Amino acid sequence: MKTRNGFVSNSSSSSFVVVGTRFKNEKLIQMGWRDEDFNEYYDKIPEGISIYYSGNNDGYIVGKPLCKSHDWGLENCELTSYELVDIINDVTFKLKYPVKLLIGTRPT
Repeated sequence: MKTRNGFVSNSSSSSFVVVGTRFKNEKLIQMGWRDEDFNEYYDKIPEGISIYYSGNNDGYIVGKPLCKSHDWGLENCELTSYELVDIINDVTFKLKYPVKLLIGTRPT
């Protein structure tokens, strides 16, 4: 079972920068990453990929976080264009799905 290790804060909002995509619950079940009855994640989720509920019935954000969120905002982080391309290629390969750069702040 995967544990949530990001996008959690004690403030009223949470910021995120993720290379990934959004999947509905049904897609995660179809991929074998989520159980329909128990809502638990399986070990089939590729290493380095995280799944977070995106709220507002949008499903789940699936991908690799680029920056960590804290109560005071996003942690400073730097990536070269080469590092970013490597991450995009890795996440695309692991998800077998086109990815985007997802950036946002939402109520928690």
